[in-house]
Amino acid sequence: LHGDLIQLAVDELFCSRIELCKEYGCDGLREFSQRIFCHGPPPFVILNMQQWKSEELAYVPYYLDLSDHKYLLEGATFFSKEHHHYSAAFQIDGCWMHYDGLRNLNLMLLNKPPEFLLLSSLVYIRAAAK
Repeated sequence: LHGDLIQLAVDELFCSRIELCKEYGCDGLREFSQRIFCHGPPPFVILNMQQWKSEELAYVPYYLDLSDHKYLLEGATFFSKEHHHYSAAFQIDGCWMHYDGLRNLNLMLLNKPPEFLLLSSLVYIRAAAK
């Protein structure tokens, strides 16, 4: 199931789709065309993960194969419902760090995903061509 959720997030970013327009006074359909990257594949991809509950996503892949390129997971954002506040996790020299300026001004080593926080986005960086 986790692969399906990641694929849905990738499709949302890259694929064309038609959605019901929810703007005031509009009852029509809104078309989103497929993204075209004129200057090659994007250097990074940010996947919107807000539409799923964290427990629905039991596994987050460390890399994605997109547009014939490999993308590595380098960061994520989290949301605290209790405090209405975002925080960030990212990799530095192979270690995952967590920054939450509301609770602590220092970077904290992250040994496991932060508790009580909802996954908001995943940030993948394009790997260097070999």
